[in-house]
Amino acid sequence: MGLALGVASARKRGKAVDYACVVVAVIGVSIPSFIMGSFLQYIFAIRLKILPVSQWESTAHTILPTAALALSLMATLTRVMRASMLEVVMQDYIKTAKAKGLSEGKIVWSHQIRNAMIPVLTMLGPMVASVLMGTFVIEKIFAIPGLGQHFVNSITGLDYTMTMGLTVFYGTFLVFANFIVDLVYGIVDPRIRITK
Repeated sequence: MGLALGVASARKRGKAVDYACVVVAVIGVSIPSFIMGSFLQYIFAIRLKILPVSQWESTAHTILPTAALALSLMATLTRVMRASMLEVVMQDYIKTAKAKGLSEGKIVWSHQIRNAMIPVLTMLGPMVASVLMGTFVIEKIFAIPGLGQHFVNSITGLDYTMTMGLTVFYGTFLVFANFIVDLVYGIVDPRIRITK
Protein backbone atom coordinates (compact mmCIF):
# COMPACT_ATOMS: atom_id res chain seq x y z
CA MET A 1 0.00 0.00 0.00
CA GLY A 2 2.86 2.37 0.74
CA LEU A 3 4.34 1.85 -2.72
CA ALA A 4 0.95 2.33 -4.39
CA LEU A 5 0.25 5.51 -2.42
CA GLY A 6 3.72 6.86 -3.22
CA VAL A 7 3.25 6.25 -6.94
CA ALA A 8 -0.25 7.77 -6.91
CA SER A 9 0.99 10.79 -4.96
CA ALA A 10 3.88 11.41 -7.37
CA ARG A 11 1.73 10.99 -10.48
CA LYS A 12 -0.93 13.40 -9.16
CA ARG A 13 1.52 15.93 -7.74
CA GLY A 14 -0.15 19.09 -6.45
CA LYS A 15 -3.66 17.60 -6.60
CA ALA A 16 -6.05 16.37 -3.90
CA VAL A 17 -4.75 12.78 -4.10
CA ASP A 18 -1.20 14.01 -3.48
CA TYR A 19 -2.20 16.09 -0.47
CA ALA A 20 -4.24 13.22 0.99
CA CYS A 21 -1.32 10.79 0.60
CA VAL A 22 1.10 13.28 2.17
CA VAL A 23 -1.24 13.84 5.14
CA VAL A 24 -1.60 10.07 5.67
CA ALA A 25 2.18 9.68 5.42
CA VAL A 26 2.91 12.45 7.92
CA ILE A 27 0.36 11.11 10.40
CA GLY A 28 1.67 7.55 10.01
CA VAL A 29 5.29 8.59 10.52
CA SER A 30 4.47 10.84 13.49
CA ILE A 31 2.53 8.31 15.58
CA PRO A 32 4.49 5.41 17.15
CA SER A 33 3.13 1.89 16.66
CA PHE A 34 2.26 1.38 20.34
CA ILE A 35 0.11 4.54 20.40
CA MET A 36 -1.46 3.54 17.08
CA GLY A 37 -2.19 0.11 18.55
CA SER A 38 -3.92 1.59 21.58
CA PHE A 39 -5.88 3.99 19.36
CA LEU A 40 -7.01 1.14 17.08
CA GLN A 41 -8.03 -0.94 20.11
CA TYR A 42 -10.12 1.95 21.44
CA ILE A 43 -11.86 2.70 18.12
CA PHE A 44 -12.43 -0.75 16.60
CA ALA A 45 -12.62 -2.99 19.69
CA ILE A 46 -14.05 -0.84 22.47
CA ARG A 47 -16.18 1.77 20.68
CA LEU A 48 -17.30 -0.04 17.50
CA LYS A 49 -16.96 -3.60 18.92
CA ILE A 50 -16.17 -5.10 15.52
CA LEU A 51 -12.76 -6.59 16.35
CA PRO A 52 -11.34 -8.31 19.45
CA VAL A 53 -9.27 -6.21 21.84
CA SER A 54 -6.41 -8.67 22.36
CA GLN A 55 -5.25 -12.31 22.39
CA TRP A 56 -4.25 -14.46 19.41
CA GLU A 57 -7.02 -16.95 18.69
CA SER A 58 -8.36 -16.31 15.18
CA THR A 59 -7.76 -14.29 12.01
CA ALA A 60 -9.81 -11.42 13.44
CA HIS A 61 -7.30 -11.16 16.31
CA THR A 62 -4.46 -10.47 13.84
CA ILE A 63 -6.01 -7.42 12.15
CA LEU A 64 -5.37 -4.73 14.78
CA PRO A 65 -1.76 -5.66 15.65
CA THR A 66 -0.90 -6.01 11.96
CA ALA A 67 -2.42 -2.60 11.20
CA ALA A 68 -0.61 -1.00 14.15
CA LEU A 69 2.74 -2.30 12.91
CA ALA A 70 2.09 -1.64 9.23
CA LEU A 71 0.79 1.93 9.31
CA SER A 72 4.07 3.63 10.21
CA LEU A 73 6.02 1.53 7.70
CA MET A 74 3.41 2.21 5.02
CA ALA A 75 3.73 5.94 5.67
CA THR A 76 7.52 5.79 5.42
CA LEU A 77 7.37 3.83 2.16
CA THR A 78 4.84 6.34 0.79
CA ARG A 79 7.16 9.26 1.47
CA VAL A 80 10.26 7.56 0.09
CA MET A 81 8.49 6.23 -3.03
CA ARG A 82 6.94 9.64 -3.72
CA ALA A 83 10.28 11.44 -3.44
CA SER A 84 12.03 8.81 -5.55
CA MET A 85 9.32 8.89 -8.24
CA LEU A 86 9.48 12.69 -8.43
CA GLU A 87 13.25 12.48 -8.88
CA VAL A 88 12.98 9.83 -11.60
CA VAL A 89 10.34 11.80 -13.55
CA MET A 90 12.88 14.57 -14.15
CA GLN A 91 15.52 12.24 -15.64
CA ASP A 92 16.52 12.43 -19.30
CA TYR A 93 15.63 8.81 -20.08
CA ILE A 94 11.98 9.50 -19.18
CA LYS A 95 11.91 12.37 -21.68
CA THR A 96 13.55 10.08 -24.25
CA ALA A 97 10.94 7.38 -23.63
CA LYS A 98 8.16 9.93 -24.15
CA ALA A 99 9.84 11.17 -27.33
CA LYS A 100 10.02 7.59 -28.65
CA GLY A 101 6.24 7.41 -28.31
CA LEU A 102 5.98 4.82 -25.54
CA SER A 103 2.61 4.63 -23.81
CA GLU A 104 2.15 6.29 -20.43
CA GLY A 105 1.65 2.92 -18.72
CA LYS A 106 4.82 1.48 -20.24
CA ILE A 107 6.83 4.52 -19.14
CA VAL A 108 5.45 4.36 -15.59
CA TRP A 109 5.90 0.59 -15.11
CA SER A 110 9.11 -0.04 -17.03
CA HIS A 111 11.04 3.15 -16.39
CA GLN A 112 9.71 5.19 -13.49
CA ILE A 113 8.67 2.60 -10.91
CA ARG A 114 11.55 0.24 -11.64
CA ASN A 115 14.16 2.97 -11.19
CA ALA A 116 12.36 4.53 -8.23
CA MET A 117 12.45 1.20 -6.38
CA ILE A 118 16.21 1.31 -5.67
CA PRO A 119 16.01 3.66 -2.63
CA VAL A 120 12.94 1.78 -1.40
CA LEU A 121 14.75 -1.57 -1.58
CA THR A 122 17.62 -0.10 0.44
CA MET A 123 15.19 0.57 3.28
CA LEU A 124 13.48 -2.84 3.25
CA GLY A 125 16.20 -4.70 5.18
CA PRO A 126 16.19 -2.32 8.16
CA MET A 127 12.38 -2.07 7.93
CA VAL A 128 12.06 -5.82 8.41
CA ALA A 129 14.21 -5.53 11.52
CA SER A 130 12.15 -2.59 12.78
CA VAL A 131 8.98 -4.64 12.39
CA LEU A 132 10.55 -7.38 14.50
CA MET A 133 11.75 -4.90 17.13
CA GLY A 134 8.41 -3.08 17.09
CA THR A 135 6.60 -6.27 17.97
CA PHE A 136 7.98 -6.19 21.52
CA VAL A 137 5.56 -3.50 22.64
CA ILE A 138 2.74 -4.51 20.29
CA GLU A 139 2.83 -8.05 21.67
CA LYS A 140 2.50 -6.67 25.18
CA ILE A 141 -0.40 -4.38 24.22
CA PHE A 142 -2.33 -7.10 22.37
CA ALA A 143 -1.30 -9.98 24.70
CA ILE A 144 0.29 -11.98 21.89
CA PRO A 145 2.52 -14.90 22.93
CA GLY A 146 5.44 -14.24 20.59
CA LEU A 147 9.21 -13.83 20.51
CA GLY A 148 8.98 -10.20 21.57
CA GLN A 149 7.23 -11.15 24.78
CA HIS A 150 9.88 -13.81 25.48
CA PHE A 151 12.59 -11.22 24.87
CA VAL A 152 11.06 -8.70 27.28
CA ASN A 153 10.46 -11.40 29.90
CA SER A 154 14.05 -12.65 29.57
CA ILE A 155 15.37 -9.11 30.16
CA THR A 156 13.16 -8.45 33.18
CA GLY A 157 13.86 -11.96 34.56
CA LEU A 158 17.65 -11.58 34.05
CA ASP A 159 17.70 -14.67 31.82
CA TYR A 160 20.95 -13.83 30.02
CA THR A 161 21.02 -16.99 27.91
CA MET A 162 17.60 -16.31 26.39
CA THR A 163 18.43 -12.61 25.91
CA MET A 164 21.68 -13.38 24.11
CA GLY A 165 20.05 -16.09 22.00
CA LEU A 166 17.23 -13.83 20.84
CA THR A 167 19.68 -10.99 20.17
CA VAL A 168 21.76 -13.28 17.95
CA PHE A 169 18.56 -14.47 16.22
CA TYR A 170 17.42 -10.91 15.46
CA GLY A 171 20.91 -9.93 14.30
CA THR A 172 21.10 -12.94 11.98
CA PHE A 173 17.64 -12.17 10.65
CA LEU A 174 18.68 -8.57 9.87
CA VAL A 175 21.82 -9.73 8.03
CA PHE A 176 19.79 -12.27 6.04
CA ALA A 177 17.16 -9.62 5.15
CA ASN A 178 19.88 -7.26 3.91
CA PHE A 179 21.42 -10.10 1.89
CA ILE A 180 18.08 -10.79 0.18
CA VAL A 181 17.72 -7.06 -0.57
CA ASP A 182 21.17 -7.08 -2.19
CA LEU A 183 20.12 -10.00 -4.41
CA VAL A 184 16.89 -8.25 -5.41
CA TYR A 185 18.93 -5.20 -6.54
CA GLY A 186 20.21 -7.26 -9.47
CA ILE A 187 16.67 -8.18 -10.51
CA VAL A 188 15.24 -4.67 -10.31
CA ASP A 189 18.15 -2.70 -11.77
CA PRO A 190 19.87 -4.25 -14.82
CA ARG A 191 22.94 -2.08 -14.17
CA ILE A 192 23.58 -4.03 -10.98
CA ARG A 193 24.46 -7.63 -11.67
CA ILE A 194 25.91 -10.35 -9.47
CA THR A 195 29.15 -11.58 -11.05
CA LYS A 196 31.76 -14.20 -10.21
